[in-house]
Amino acid sequence: MPLRELNVSQRYPSVRNLSFTRYVTAEQRTAFEARVRADTSINPQGLPDFAIHPAGARPEYFVAEYLWPEEGCTGVLGLDISVQPANLSAMHYSRDTGKTVVSAPFDLMQEKDHRTAFVLRAPVFGPAPPGGTPLFLGAVASTSARPTKKKSATSLFTIRSRACPIAGYSGRPAATVSPPNT
Repeated sequence: MPLRELNVSQRYPSVRNLSFTRYVTAEQRTAFEARVRADTSINPQGLPDFAIHPAGARPEYFVAEYLWPEEGCTGVLGLDISVQPANLSAMHYSRDTGKTVVSAPFDLMQEKDHRTAFVLRAPVFGPAPPGGTPLFLGAVASTSARPTKKKSATSLFTIRSRACPIAGYSGRPAATVSPPNT
């Protein structure tokens, strides 16, 4: 089911975007950028101007590769979250522990009003090589601004399938979300 059919913006008004942030090593950067530029799965023209930003050589990148909605999120696609300390800390914790994590609050670069936000991030791992550990691919995330209604903040954390420990940015458990008793 496409995201637009889920009415995310109506059901969860504090959600600014849903995304996949890809882990890219320095050695993978050139091939990664070329692959994303040539990808026509979402846009028939591909993304010919895609580049990791801000510019600069780093040993690793955590890049916003997929983003929904794109409207209102100018400058986020291709963003290396390494430049956002709260986001990077949450990504590292999620990668290193395999746990879902909530970032510390930070300012959204694309917002003029209600800039303070946080990210709920879940790590994504690929198959393990023989005798090895699963490969970290990146994380799926929901970026939310300060909720405008109490219900929207509560609804964001309702996970119906099972209890889910959520760690705060400090690395200590912040909450455990359990399925409703219905």
